[in-house]
Amino acid sequence: MQNKELSLKGFFSQRNITVLLLICGVALFLNLRGIDFGLPSEDRLKISLGGREEVKKTLPAIRDALKRNIAERSEALEKKPENFVELAKLSPYFDQVRSNNPDEFFTFKNISYMVKNRTPCPSMFNYGPFYYYQIGGALFIAELLGFADTGHDTEYYLLNPEKMAPFYLAGRIFTAVLMTLAVAAVFLAGYRLGKLPAAVFCSLLFCFLPLVNLAGKAIKPEASLMFFSALTLFFSIPALKRALWRDYIPAGICIGLAAASKYPGVLNCSYLIMFHLIRRYSEWKKPECGKVLVRDDGKLFAAGAVSVIGFFIVNFAVVLNFSGFRSDLTGMAGGIRSGGILIDMVDSFLCYFEDGFRYTLGWPAVVAMSCAVLYNIFKPSKLWLGCLPGMLLFLYVASKGMKTSDAYFMPALIPLCLITGIWVFGIKQRTLRVSMAVLILAGTFSYCLAWNQVMAGRNVRLTAAEWINANVPAGSTICTLRYPVFYRAPMVSPTKYKLVSQFVQGNDIIRKSDYYVQTSYQWEPLDFWERFQYGEDKTPGPDFKRLKVFKVVPKAFFGLLPLERNHRLNHYFENIMPEIIIFKRDSAEPGS
Repeated sequence: MQNKELSLKGFFSQRNITVLLLICGVALFLNLRGIDFGLPSEDRLKISLGGREEVKKTLPAIRDALKRNIAERSEALEKKPENFVELAKLSPYFDQVRSNNPDEFFTFKNISYMVKNRTPCPSMFNYGPFYYYQIGGALFIAELLGFADTGHDTEYYLLNPEKMAPFYLAGRIFTAVLMTLAVAAVFLAGYRLGKLPAAVFCSLLFCFLPLVNLAGKAIKPEASLMFFSALTLFFSIPALKRALWRDYIPAGICIGLAAASKYPGVLNCSYLIMFHLIRRYSEWKKPECGKVLVRDDGKLFAAGAVSVIGFFIVNFAVVLNFSGFRSDLTGMAGGIRSGGILIDMVDSFLCYFEDGFRYTLGWPAVVAMSCAVLYNIFKPSKLWLGCLPGMLLFLYVASKGMKTSDAYFMPALIPLCLITGIWVFGIKQRTLRVSMAVLILAGTFSYCLAWNQVMAGRNVRLTAAEWINANVPAGSTICTLRYPVFYRAPMVSPTKYKLVSQFVQGNDIIRKSDYYVQTSYQWEPLDFWERFQYGEDKTPGPDFKRLKVFKVVPKAFFGLLPLERNHRLNHYFENIMPEIIIFKRDSAEPGS
């Protein structure tokens, strides 16, 4: 480590503060670029349903459904076809107030539930209530500033979906600011480890990672989790050299707040525990050390107590409705993979590595991180030893979810960026060191820019819906795997077409359909060895042929490297660029 003291000594200079502010400015710009992607709009209403007047014809059925709250906890419904028959019919209308990211509207539903029922308890505890309070606070500020108008009922927004866009923007801007603050925290942690050069490299590498950048544009708890995770590392690192209350207590608070935002954030406790044990191990080896426990160990226990207290203070709703919290947590745990731990972790690592190399992180960052990891395996540093258990724990959590759950591994990217920065700036030859840093950052930025350009462009779902309206005859039966909503498939009018789905009507409905719409969002997540054999144009049946493909292909290295794919990515990427394939049954009437 270049900074032997692991302190902020010398940090508060005009040069350092200026550099930090410039990096935060770059991060905020990248997080805000394309932030209005996939929002409800009047244009989308016209393309999908034919306009406001068409929606008015269905208002009686919509009003009745709203009175019965059929969609209040739709995410928690048992996945049986009969539970979704009515939802499937009305979903195209409800869909107009949703964004392209389904979790965003789900967050709004929880906040709306709390406001209407005047309760601090959300309708579901899939995330810590603290996360909902954060987004709710952002919406409250937006209302105070007159940016978002809450003075209308649901029916009004269904007819005027563009009025919902400010709510999404308020939440997304808050997320963008949080992820920018996470970049600042990585900068500070990098300064502790390697002064200004390492701080600049680590924070920019973290900022340019496409997965991190996309997470900074969506109303999801990852930004809050990453911010408090980065702060946890910042306050925990000095435990390698010293035991001060001003390090342990803030670290404990940040661990509690990270877990309160998203439950796996509790794994951040491993950093402080490991750094403390590594320092104490060096003390235990000394001959004069005659005690197993010393007074400084009490600071670690105090940090643990503070983290628990902090969690329950900001998540007091968990105590108020512990039965609901336990039920939802048990339900989420029941949906995870049940294979062998080692097999799942190895398979997940290989999948995440390949996706990171080709799409979600970019090969310059993945190669640099891999080199830093290999170097530390053969010549382990204290930072590496202290961070390794935490990174493995985050990999374990990710591997127990869906096979595209690499977003759960995101907090591990923070120590990986720090370890990579220390490795790069540990190279003795200055020219090689600087050249490598510049090439890694430039290459990673090119991937970030490629995905940003997708978000700054037009939503491929709208392009596909326009094509269907223009080329598929009215009255045709259009089938999808699940009932169509905007994030899963291009939305078209249920009065112009007969919309059916395999899930609700059964697999036999495919043979009775004229067209079949397949999207990469609904491709089956495959194991590492299977994904290379999976074709993106797998037909729904022998009598169907591929008619049209809609996709956006980002190009890294400033337009030179197309990022073609043939398997499903995680939801952040599928939400902005699904591949949409339209199949036509041979006996169907040809389009114009």
